[in-house]
Amino acid sequence: MRTIRAMIIAALAALPMAIIGLIVWWMMGSSKDNTSLAVLIPCNIIPLAGMIVIFLMAWQSGEEYAAVKVDDVP
Repeated sequence: MRTIRAMIIAALAALPMAIIGLIVWWMMGSSKDNTSLAVLIPCNIIPLAGMIVIFLMAWQSGEEYAAVKVDDVP
């Protein structure tokens, strides 16, 4: 349940991260060359990195949904 919850929260973060990437892409000059870093970073790296960070934050904060709590492990 904890992992599924974190995956859902990360999936919901895809649109805001894409919008942030779009704004950064505009600020970097709106390059149309798909092989340049001015397209790669804002359009791919920023949304993926944001979703990974949000997944990790959601997974870390979802301890109450875990099957085995940390206190229960000997």
